[in-house]
Amino acid sequence: VGERFTALAPPKAPVTTRLFALRRDDQGRVWAGTANGLWVDTGDGNYTRVGLADLLVNDVQPGADTIWAATSQGLYHAVEQNGQWTVARHASLSTLPANSITQDGAGNLWIGTNGHGLFRVLGTRVDSIGRDRGLESLTVEFVVLDAYENLWVGTRRSLHQVELDVLQERIINIHHFGPREGFDGIQAFRNACLLDEDSTLWFGSVIGATNYDPRRVLRDMREPLVHITDLQLFFEDPDWRPWCTSVNAGRLPEGLNLPYNKNHLTFEYTGISLAQPDRVRYRYILEGYDPDWSPITATNRITYSNIPPGDYTFKVMARNGSGVWTEEAVTYTFSIAPPFWATLPFRLGAGAFLLIGLIFTVRYRERKLRKDRERLEGMVAKRTRELATEKDRSERLLLNILPETTAEELKMKGTAEARRYESVTVLFSDFKGFTGFSSLMDSTELVADLDLFFRQFDQHCHTYGVEKIKTIGDAYMCVAGIPEETSDHALRGILMALAMLDSVDRINADRAARGLVEWPIRIGLHSGPVVTGVVGEKKFAYDVWGDTVNLASRMETNSEAGHINISGSTFSQVMELVEVQPRGPIRVKGKGELNMYFLDRLKPAYSSDPSGRYPSDTLRPVVEHGSH
Repeated sequence: VGERFTALAPPKAPVTTRLFALRRDDQGRVWAGTANGLWVDTGDGNYTRVGLADLLVNDVQPGADTIWAATSQGLYHAVEQNGQWTVARHASLSTLPANSITQDGAGNLWIGTNGHGLFRVLGTRVDSIGRDRGLESLTVEFVVLDAYENLWVGTRRSLHQVELDVLQERIINIHHFGPREGFDGIQAFRNACLLDEDSTLWFGSVIGATNYDPRRVLRDMREPLVHITDLQLFFEDPDWRPWCTSVNAGRLPEGLNLPYNKNHLTFEYTGISLAQPDRVRYRYILEGYDPDWSPITATNRITYSNIPPGDYTFKVMARNGSGVWTEEAVTYTFSIAPPFWATLPFRLGAGAFLLIGLIFTVRYRERKLRKDRERLEGMVAKRTRELATEKDRSERLLLNILPETTAEELKMKGTAEARRYESVTVLFSDFKGFTGFSSLMDSTELVADLDLFFRQFDQHCHTYGVEKIKTIGDAYMCVAGIPEETSDHALRGILMALAMLDSVDRINADRAARGLVEWPIRIGLHSGPVVTGVVGEKKFAYDVWGDTVNLASRMETNSEAGHINISGSTFSQVMELVEVQPRGPIRVKGKGELNMYFLDRLKPAYSSDPSGRYPSDTLRPVVEHGSH
């Protein structure tokens, strides 16, 4: 108080044991890390414990909505909800003893651990920084940010400055500070660090406090000069001349190509930095052998043994005491030849020898087996062609009788289940007066003429995606909307009917020109639900049942020659596309009065010809996707 210190005695004191950390959050509350848990100032001078009763809390980092605690058993965080604190352990650092913690402006948590190095935590991302990145000790006693948000790390062996980029994401360099740079303590004291108001840093060590002023630092920005000084074979200096093109002034062989059994090499190198020669550090890689650059090391000698045949490039870089690396690595290229049995000529020769022997053996056996094999192959090929022809014939016959999906079901199961369709369009047609004029015709001629009409109808079914069901005498029945349900079944049905009418008119015109009797057709359509299935065991047939079929038959019988009679159900689905002649309610046997319409043509906007019987490009998708 003022210039005096006042001890906090129970119950105001958070604990009666050792106190390791004091931090103030944005709300002015004081957090205390102690030997028996985490405590917070309640605002009246008293303290209350926030979990972690059995843990040693080395450091505390208050955040915007989360309190982080570095403990002897890992990293913990506490979150306040409705006045209650919830404490949980961080999953990624759940077992590592944490000594110190701080948070930078980008939200990164930096955690110093006891024996495991430095960690950075951002959300679920955790990065580890150890000796391979430049730390000289894995026991981190404190972490603190300077005025430029570079990280200072105190370890048991030295002090380090971790230089970060402006986004606090990438580590640019790690600088080391020891007695030569003024940090005499060597071993840092746990969490004894402070960023002063004048941007200077204070560090506590085992022998006292050290003040660091970044404005007074002098750095050697000259990169060290790197040289490969020696190359040894099996730790000796051999006569390289049998395996190289020349030896340079530094006694290094040029164009070195070693035999496969001369594969034990030792590289010696040096980095020259006059300011601090003992602080020079190295990184190296043997491209083609090492997966990545080596960790930073003070050694200037590296040995590679049992190097396999191949082409290699040794690279080495050096860093001076101020952390300045050489911009370009010094390189040395060499190769190791494979043994003669691993060379391409030897392998090709051995392969050719084996191949010749194999060919001779195979031909010797082929001479004895060729005739039998050719005879058997001929028999198999003949039988295979016969089976393929029969199978193809059976497939075509089955598909002419049944829809493809039903045929596949019959082949797989031996039976086909009945299926209900909620909305399809059924078409019936027959030739008016067929009984009368067919009795005057020869049977062969009658069947041929009937086949001419029905073949035309079958082609239209294929074009508009309509399923032919059956023919009974001169009657032709087909259904749109099966076996695959379609929302435009009514449109497909009327396009089928118009095409049938056009085909009949053309055939009748030709018959009239030849003085033959014309066959007037009448067509009826109705839309509604049906049930489909296969009946019978021998000479089975695919058929449809339901009241919709009966009504479509009534539409046909109530139609007239050269007309298409559709029901109100069908008309309601295509009324915007067609022109009709309303016929009004017409009494139908067993059904009462039904509204019927004579279909004249497609409306001009949807027709491609004056007759209105064929669709324009507007309805082209029906034609393009009609085949099934």
